[in-house]
Amino acid sequence: MIGKNALERLNFLIGVKNNETYELSLTWINSMIPKEMLVNQSNFEFYYYLIIVCTITAVVGIFGRLSIFLLAFTAIMMNGMVEGIGIFDHNLSLPSQIYFILAFLPGTLSYSIDKWVMGKIWKKKDFVRADNKIIKMSTNVILLVVAFTYFTAGVSKLRYGGIEWLDGSTLSFYIQDKMMDYEEGKKQILMGRSVDENDFVWKGPYGLYSHTYGNYRTSPTNRAFNSWLGSNKFLMSTISILTVLLELAGFIVFVNPRLRNIFLVSVIIMHSVIGYTMGLSFSYYRVICVLLMDWKTVYADLASIYHMLKQRKTKLIYRLQGR
Repeated sequence: MIGKNALERLNFLIGVKNNETYELSLTWINSMIPKEMLVNQSNFEFYYYLIIVCTITAVVGIFGRLSIFLLAFTAIMMNGMVEGIGIFDHNLSLPSQIYFILAFLPGTLSYSIDKWVMGKIWKKKDFVRADNKIIKMSTNVILLVVAFTYFTAGVSKLRYGGIEWLDGSTLSFYIQDKMMDYEEGKKQILMGRSVDENDFVWKGPYGLYSHTYGNYRTSPTNRAFNSWLGSNKFLMSTISILTVLLELAGFIVFVNPRLRNIFLVSVIIMHSVIGYTMGLSFSYYRVICVLLMDWKTVYADLASIYHMLKQRKTKLIYRLQGR
């Protein structure tokens, strides 16, 4: 998934005209990278084959940590370059960070050709095998990154949007996407608060805010549903409040396995709703949440529910036979 997304971004960067990097377009990571290393026409083929080779070798575990590191670093770099152009796509932000961390976490190579080869060399079948404590520690590190990601997202909403973000107007704006009412490039729409003309002075408190956005659900059915949902102030406010509360509650994943599963399932539901209403599926995020669930607890809970229902069924049969 990381390799596929990296190739898509590589092709996008090469296809954009006048995408020359400059100081203000560089993220803090890309600002530390020599300009010659950033993607351009001269090194396009190098990065193209690097991504393909690293993706394959990372999957099968040949020079696994190096492959993971190079692929993650390349993805983060290109993600920053795309942001420098002005496109803020979050779909790779969390996955690329987790992938980068995997290059250093113990247990990453538990099932790999590297492990098999090193086992042959050192004559140990369990070479680099991770025990449960190591696996738990590595999982907790990844969970920490996930919790911080959602927590900072919630804090950011309140920091820049204030308490007013909870009234639902922001989500309503994105869901309804009034830009779709007009042909691209044919209409300029100015949206904002009403202010007095005298307020617009040099270095005054007001300026021009510009934000591009897109809702990829363009079918009449989706648009009708989004229009109904976006115009319902109570529902939009409720969804906004629940969204922020969920994001701020990310650290409950460390309380116990059951709360961890509840949080991760809630995040999956949140992204599924976003996917349905806006076409932004965040599929990588949902896959990460599924993989991080404590499946032993899930199986135990399901088994407990099954036995409880079975006992109730047995008692009900006895009662019916007694009559």
